[in-house]
Parts: sequence; C-alpha cells; structure tokens
Amino acid sequence: EILRCLVGAEMCIRDRLLSGKALTGLSADVSYTVRQHTETGLYLVLQQPQPLSAGTLRLLYSVSVLCALACIILSVVLSLQLSRQVFQPIGRLHHAIRQVGKNNLDVQVPVPAGRHDELGELAQQFNTMVVALRHNQQALLENQRALNRAQIRMLQAQLNPHFLCNTLDTCLLYTSPSP
Repeated sequence: EILRCLVGAEMCIRDRLLSGKALTGLSADVSYTVRQHTETGLYLVLQQPQPLSAGTLRLLYSVSVLCALACIILSVVLSLQLSRQVFQPIGRLHHAIRQVGKNNLDVQVPVPAGRHDELGELAQQFNTMVVALRHNQQALLENQRALNRAQIRMLQAQLNPHFLCNTLDTCLLYTSPSP
C-alpha cells in the first residue's frame, strides 16, 4: 500500500511535470524542486521534506509578531521615561528663568542629589548666578542709597552758607540805622 502511494505520487508528479504545471501544493510536508539536465534532457526532481510543519510555522510567526510588538512597546515606554528625565529638569530651569525675568531673585532650581550630568551642572550654575545677581542688586541698592545721602549732604552744604549769609544780611538790615 505504501508502495502504491509512492507510485501514485510519482504518477501525479509525472503528469504535472508533463503538462507544464507547477509542482507546488502537492503536499504541505514536502517541497519539490525540478531541474532539467541540459545534455540528456532528463528531469531531476528533488523531493525534500519541510523542516517545519505549517502549524509550527504559524506558531513561529505568531511568536515573532508578539515579540516584535513587545519590543516596540518596551522601546516606547523607555523612550518616554528617558524624555521625561531630560525634559523635566529643562522645564524647571525654564520656569526659573522666567521668574528671574520677572525680577524674582528668590527662585532656586532644585538639583537632585547625585545628579552630576550636564543638566545638574547647569542648574547649579543657574542657582549660583541667581545668588550673585541678588548680591549685586543689594550692593547696587546700597550704593544708590549712599549716593543719595551724599547728594543730600552736598545740597545741605551748599544751602548752609546761603542761609548764614541771608541771616547775617537780615541782622545787618535790622541793626543798621534807617536813613
């Protein structure tokens, strides 16, 4: 019976080959390759068993697609986390810069402990700059007050001789005999 099946398959292959039809689709577990020998004109038919069955291939494709989807989801989650780690410090620094632009020099950018990257260093330098600006603003204010006090003293010094002269002139006017 097995021999009859083989003979039947060979007849089927022979009939398809002679009619010019493709040998594909004869069996899901076997693939066929046909070559014609140029010198003899004979056909060489290679019957090769499929290494993986159709069910195994479907399972392999399903697992591959699921792994690809899992990798895509994982990469999206990791990229969102990474972007958050980069953009949150930049956002805090941007907010602090706007506050300094509104002349609020009491603002400080929080620098997490252990953050020794470029953004952490930028935040530390910003905080140092704000402290220096605050100190310079206070020094400028003190210098302006000192200048105002000096100007007032200078004006008083200019008024004192005039006041004295006017007082002496008034005294002379009252003490001098009337004509």
